[in-house]
Amino acid sequence: VRQTYLEDIESQLLTEAGMIGDVVSADFSGDPASPILDTAAKHWAGVIGARVTIIAPDGVVLGESDEDRMQMENHATRPEIAQAVAEGQGSSIRFSHTVGYDMMYAALRLESEGSLLGVMRVALPLRNLDANISHLQQAIFGATIVAAVGSLALAALITGRTTRPLRDLTEAARSLAAGERVSTPLNISNDEIGKLTAAFNSMAVQLRQQITALQGERGKLSAVLQTMSDGVLIVDQEGQIQLLNQAAASMFGVSQEEVTGSSL
Repeated sequence: VRQTYLEDIESQLLTEAGMIGDVVSADFSGDPASPILDTAAKHWAGVIGARVTIIAPDGVVLGESDEDRMQMENHATRPEIAQAVAEGQGSSIRFSHTVGYDMMYAALRLESEGSLLGVMRVALPLRNLDANISHLQQAIFGATIVAAVGSLALAALITGRTTRPLRDLTEAARSLAAGERVSTPLNISNDEIGKLTAAFNSMAVQLRQQITALQGERGKLSAVLQTMSDGVLIVDQEGQIQLLNQAAASMFGVSQEEVTGSSL
């Protein structure tokens, strides 16, 4: 943005220098003591609101709007002046010891019938530009902070809404693995997590049905065994007792609790 502003200011100053140069070209007498160009510089400075300096081909200041031209040094070596003499126009930005702050200088070569009359220079302080850039930087910085905070808040909200079903699903899976009953089906959304939750709910229902059926069958088996008068023991392939009925417990004088898991 600063570079764009500087290019616009440079173009504006060169246009103004050309306009003033067309008007004052007829007053070039080459006499440094002539006040005509000095008066013209002051007049045009008031019109365009910029510093105007009129310089002879040898670098002598012939007209100056802001300072006493008789006290000013030769300007032939100034970058914008040398560039304007060599290329037709020139510009530079530097600190002005005369006024005490940064200035942009734009100089234009003035000719008459192919001969060099002098150089018209227009300058503008960059204090306002720097102030505007500073305000713009502060505005951009403030907007960036607000956007960053808003983005973090939005990210936290989205993350919370996304991970909450996963946390609920993880907790339900832990409860199911621990043998606890998962009584309430989890909420199902329309995304991939929702599909996973639906599959988990279906699995939990099936497991609950199977467990209920197994518990029923075990109850029936236990009821049958306990009413039998014959002693019955059930052992696994390792020969360890898994179940015995009341008749067997009475025969051997033991209880089911103390012999379950023991070798036959």
